[in-house]
Amino acid sequence: VELSGAEEKVLGEALEDFAQQRSFRYPPVPGDLEEVERVEDVKDPVMTTSFAQSFDLLYGVACTAALLMQGQSVPKQLKPCDGEGTPFSRGGPWHFSSSFFNIFNYDHGCLNAHRDRGVLTVVYGAPSDREDATRLWVRQSDGTWWAPAPGQLLLWAGEGFQRAEPVEHCVRMRPDGDYVEHSHSRRDPEAPA
Repeated sequence: VELSGAEEKVLGEALEDFAQQRSFRYPPVPGDLEEVERVEDVKDPVMTTSFAQSFDLLYGVACTAALLMQGQSVPKQLKPCDGEGTPFSRGGPWHFSSSFFNIFNYDHGCLNAHRDRGVLTVVYGAPSDREDATRLWVRQSDGTWWAPAPGQLLLWAGEGFQRAEPVEHCVRMRPDGDYVEHSHSRRDPEAPA
């Protein structure tokens, strides 16, 4: 998916804001409650402005793609946060209103190989010059792994999308590394300190 300069700025600001939190995932995994003060913050997080704007952008991309691939029309209003607050809390009805939003910082965790359960996944990785960092890997249809360059917006199918095969992916130093228990709360053991 090609991004405009303004869209890259929205995503970049959200990633910069999240980097200050020095944690792996927003909102935290419900079992990782040491990262949050209240359980409600995990269930229905009120997003900062930068996170809400980023969610609006990514939801708009995924919703547009899913509807077009299903031969449906695309509504004009595709901003479930409208730049602030909690997704889907006003307006509507919303397509794919069970959509969720995560921000990951690969310096603070990793993900074993898996396929997402949802309909579509939209991923944006911040540009980086580091070659020795944990990174996103995507399994291609021929079975080989591909590490997309950071700074791109990627869109792929999850298990809930009936018109395409779900895409296996991971966030590791190398995709065939040993399974990491509780990977969302541990760095890849092969990652440099």
